[in-house]
Amino acid sequence: MTSERKRAANRQNSARSTGPYTAQGKARVSRNALRHGLAAITVKDPTVSIEIDNLATAICGKNADPAIRARALIIAESQLTLLKARTFRVEAIEWISPMLREQKSDPPPSAPPSAQGAASDQSRKQQSGLPVVV
Repeated sequence: MTSERKRAANRQNSARSTGPYTAQGKARVSRNALRHGLAAITVKDPTVSIEIDNLATAICGKNADPAIRARALIIAESQLTLLKARTFRVEAIEWISPMLREQKSDPPPSAPPSAQGAASDQSRKQQSGLPVVV
């Protein structure tokens, strides 16, 4: 159970940790998440910035209200970030798939006969071109 002293310290600390007060501070921290990860790629690459702008124009039109345009830009940026994430995921799966197939195709020597049968079933499926569920 938390002591009264710890609760008082927590209340005091939380009163000081309320985030930015000014409009400038709020604007600065509103994009903090773009410093890391896939989203950082979209902001820094001018080619992607053009792509984001084109997608936003397709979403809201050329003569859209600035507030609607800002929302369309957020949607377009998010869409392209998701597309990049999906692309990276597919590339990772394609890169690791051959290694997984090698591990799964040969059962270990101490495997029971039922495991050996399952492995040979997978080998037959791979050879037939059918998708193998791992």
